[in-house]
Amino acid sequence: MTREIYPQSEFEHHQSHSKVYLVLRSENPNTDTNSEENYATTIAGQSGRTCYSANIQFPSDYRHKSDKYRQVTDGVVRSTREAGHLTTRQHVHYTFALEGVSRLAVNFFHSHPHYNSEEMSQRYVTIKNKELISPQTENPETAALLESARIGLISGYEEITASLTPLALSELQARFPGRKGERYQEFFEKEAQKKAQEVARYLLPLGTPTNLYHTISELTLVRLYHLSETLPNGTEAKAIVQAMVDTVAAIDPSIIDEIGKPYPKPYSHTLAQPLPKEAKTNFDLAMTDSFSLQDTHPNFISSLARSVQLTLGLDIPEEELIGLLLDPKQNSLISSVWGETVLDQLGLCLNQVHLTGLVSLSHTANYQLHRHRGFTHTEPLILDIPDLDDIVIPALIKTNSEIEKRYLEIHHQHLQTLHQLQEQGVSLQELQYLLPNSTRVRKQISGPLGSYLHFIKSRTCLNAQEEIYQIAVQLTQQLSILEPSLVPYLNQPAPCGLRNRASITPYCPEGSRFCGIKIWDLNISDYPQRTI
Repeated sequence: MTREIYPQSEFEHHQSHSKVYLVLRSENPNTDTNSEENYATTIAGQSGRTCYSANIQFPSDYRHKSDKYRQVTDGVVRSTREAGHLTTRQHVHYTFALEGVSRLAVNFFHSHPHYNSEEMSQRYVTIKNKELISPQTENPETAALLESARIGLISGYEEITASLTPLALSELQARFPGRKGERYQEFFEKEAQKKAQEVARYLLPLGTPTNLYHTISELTLVRLYHLSETLPNGTEAKAIVQAMVDTVAAIDPSIIDEIGKPYPKPYSHTLAQPLPKEAKTNFDLAMTDSFSLQDTHPNFISSLARSVQLTLGLDIPEEELIGLLLDPKQNSLISSVWGETVLDQLGLCLNQVHLTGLVSLSHTANYQLHRHRGFTHTEPLILDIPDLDDIVIPALIKTNSEIEKRYLEIHHQHLQTLHQLQEQGVSLQELQYLLPNSTRVRKQISGPLGSYLHFIKSRTCLNAQEEIYQIAVQLTQQLSILEPSLVPYLNQPAPCGLRNRASITPYCPEGSRFCGIKIWDLNISDYPQRTI
């Protein structure tokens, strides 16, 4: 059913006008949008009743049967809610469009696995000199400093983009030597500008507005509302959640009964502070690269082989069992871009082994790492104003000493301004909006081997974000050292390498986005550093 106007809610935050639209909701296509058959409580009640009935209890039954029938369903809704039997709250999903919200707020909404998002990319979309979401003040001196910080970062982003474009153009032309003549000039110029702004975005602050689609279940919406008093990004994140609830309530008032009241902030959250300097030093000492394996499943190859044996029932040597799982010539699903191994019974053997690693990366790369929801992530609730040596410098910038010097000068000036703002009483929590994307984040990730292998396959592609690519390469190399028996399966881990081994053409699945380098011919030890 097409709606002429999407339910929406608007709110002002830090002088920024933001909007939340409900663009899609799970619903019966044979009923009106506002029909009680589509209410979250109706779906929860009827799905719960189906558990105890020989026949499916349809939403239409709630509408058309007797008052007594409806009373029973209403009782199931209340009892399952009060007892915490909440699988019934995962059938209804909502797709929201969030407009003009900060990347800082979205960082929280992406720090758990129970969502799907598609967001405006700072890699491919040029950020204009628009109003940033930043702290408010009535102090003229502080307001002038805030404006100086905003202008400094946006101007720096534009300056570094312009400086890097010729470098990116030169590298692209070297990457594609066969593309000559005027017909390729427009391609090179557009791609060079995109590659340059991809790197320059490290200067953009976390308060840069963004737009996105965001899909969650009713259960996640209720949980977010319960946590709305504890959200680390304070008033903005709370306002976004409230706007989500308001847009749903406009067509489904039953959601109000479902969500109840927000929970008070736990005592532990009141203790949150930036990681102390000594803890940062200890973390860095434990690192070998941007990624460092720390804790691994004991005898994980034997455990992996046993899980394959239990699945297939075969009594064959351990190395042959591993080959049946990981060799793309024998298990073609390993090379598929659709990721069927997360459902395939053999592929699920990969979840029997867990690994933990430490990660050191920029805030903008961490934003990308969130997309891998098979990992569990630690996430700092608050970051300190970084020192200059805690600013991540992209590889392309490092290729030119003058641009690198200017990049650091812009950061130095900005960080001084942030310290001045803190001295004038702007809280560190509010200053999070003005932290640059380049700010280093230290975290721990943990997950099953299957999630690590998916990450490796996805992010050893040379089109992956620079830091994420390097982390994927380092992880692959460390796994190969940890378990030499995995070398045959990890030596050519990129999608094109796996497709080559599986004899699937074309080797590169990226089409017109082909990176220009035949990675499928390279071993992991020879993978190049990514600069563009």
